Amino acid sequence: MVEAASLEKRYGSVHALRGVSFRLEPGERAVVLGPNGSGKTTTLEILGGFLQPSSGRAWVFGVESTRLSPRERRYMGFVFQDKPGLYPELSVRETLELFGGYYPSPIPPVQLLEGLGLAERQNRRVRHLSGGERRRLELAVALVGRPRLVFLDEPTTGLDPEARQRIWGLLAGLAQNGMTFILTTHSLEEAERLGQRVLLLKDGELLFDGPPQTMIARSGLPHRISFRKFGEHLPPSLASRAVADGERFTLNSLRPEEDLLALRESGLDLADLQVRSPTLEEAYLALVRGGVRVQDATPAG
Repeated sequence: MVEAASLEKRYGSVHALRGVSFRLEPGERAVVLGPNGSGKTTTLEILGGFLQPSSGRAWVFGVESTRLSPRERRYMGFVFQDKPGLYPELSVRETLELFGGYYPSPIPPVQLLEGLGLAERQNRRVRHLSGGERRRLELAVALVGRPRLVFLDEPTTGLDPEARQRIWGLLAGLAQNGMTFILTTHSLEEAERLGQRVLLLKDGELLFDGPPQTMIARSGLPHRISFRKFGEHLPPSLASRAVADGERFTLNSLRPEEDLLALRESGLDLADLQVRSPTLEEAYLALVRGGVRVQDATPAG
């Protein structure tokens, strides 16, 4: 579906991308994470055929991205931060009818308007929409042609929680029907909700490519085992890593299964046992701050 091979993008002495390579198979849901200036938008713009790489190549549907024709683009949808492409004097419904008319089997406007919470705004002119409403309309335009592949550059930035939930639900439903998408975001909650695959960029380099849970595991962060203990002391192998707060103890553990077994076999009187795994946000911060490459998690294919 999508392939990037050693993508480089330079602006004078500034390297926006440094040898980025990955592949997306049909139906995959990929989330591109990284700090500002890491190359997220540049990657999407090259894949979408809007930007020429300095070196390396990219393909979409087997066609080089610099040679994409209207035939391929009819199966693609785009939401970019600085490429809205909306007509301010049209109404919301007229906008969807106009763009839907370019496709042989568009999604009915009413379905998208209801799914994105715009039904009550369907007769309002685009120029009178709020920023969040305009953003939702941009997403509707990207989806109206039933695309097989969608590029989403921070699609929920500036939206309220209810609007974000609507978009997440709509995208999840479309993905279940086989749509492939690749999106950039700063929201780790969004990444966890939507992404099967994380591409983590920093300074134009790909630090990680793989499932979110693998990213968490490769970050090297400990699990936190907490419990209340009565009576006997902890075994020495656990006591050296345990932090006490009254009757509650917290144990940082890189091998939670082994430590839980040791606690069970200790015969201690334990209560309120809890295990907290590292979060995707914690793994993200650890990898970005450390800059550790873990590309060996790249899916085969």
